[in-house]
Amino acid sequence: MHHRPLEYFADMTTEQIHGHEIMALVAKYPEGIATGTLTDKVAQEFGADARFFTCSAENLSLQELVTFLGERDKV
Repeated sequence: MHHRPLEYFADMTTEQIHGHEIMALVAKYPEGIATGTLTDKVAQEFGADARFFTCSAENLSLQELVTFLGERDKV
């Protein structure tokens, strides 16, 4: 069984949002969406300090999530 150190959980004070939520938001803009606009929309919907997770990563910032999804051709 894998155990995480307590420090890992220190930043996890907010509920994490699944990356699919951001993929769905991006999909509403087939012509593309500027990073600043996406950041604003995410802040409005989930809060400026929102953290995200995917099936294989967790506790990601929006920038980390966008990079993660971009590397996998998901956005």
